[in-house]
Amino acid sequence: MEFIFYQSNPNVEEDEYEDTSSGWRPIRYRLPPRSIMPYAWDYPAAKSKSLVLNCNGKERHIRLAEIGNLIPMRVPSNNNPNGQSIVDLNIVAEGPTQTLVLSNYKPSKSIYRQQKGQTSQASVATGFEVKVENSDVTFKAQLRLGGLGISLINQNMK
Repeated sequence: MEFIFYQSNPNVEEDEYEDTSSGWRPIRYRLPPRSIMPYAWDYPAAKSKSLVLNCNGKERHIRLAEIGNLIPMRVPSNNNPNGQSIVDLNIVAEGPTQTLVLSNYKPSKSIYRQQKGQTSQASVATGFEVKVENSDVTFKAQLRLGGLGISLINQNMK
């Protein structure tokens, strides 16, 4: 699936309403499937830097400063009008650069799972919740030191 991305409006703070009369127009980049694209900020002096990721009409704002696994993104499938695909988003720091990795969502590898019940406002909006790890002991090791002796000797060899 193909993605379009661009830097969000640098004239607007996170909590402000976007002014359409400012004349700002984004520079859009096309990211074909299975490709890598280096990117530098179009407006590096902007206070709030975020990318807008668009796929089949679904938009998501992503801040690259939030390193780690992000909540997966549901995108409408272009083959099936009623279907959807799920994309896993991960921001990795590689030296001085941050890399946004887009991959297919795999429930067995992701730290997020699709929600079953509506528990919180955040999970209702996204449809995902963090997996709760079971803290039961799954591995136990036992070390037996049978036949091992310790000799304590002082300076007088006693």
